[in-house]
Amino acid sequence: MLDHRVKVIKVDKADVTNHFIRGDEETLKIARRLNLKEFIGKSGSPSCGCGYIHDGSFSGMMKVGNGVTAA
Repeated sequence: MLDHRVKVIKVDKADVTNHFIRGDEETLKIARRLNLKEFIGKSGSPSCGCGYIHDGSFSGMMKVGNGVTAA
């Protein structure tokens, strides 16, 4: 379950968290339908980053955490 304290914010300060959650839900539906057991994620991605994600400062800094879909 996604930690609801996590937010995905664009550089223009627009909160796009709900769009990422919706994308996560749709991705999970497809994965379940296809009986997938693994995926390859993009390091640092706010969606599929695994282990480290960008810290949200738009400075290139990373922090420990997972993207929305990876979580």
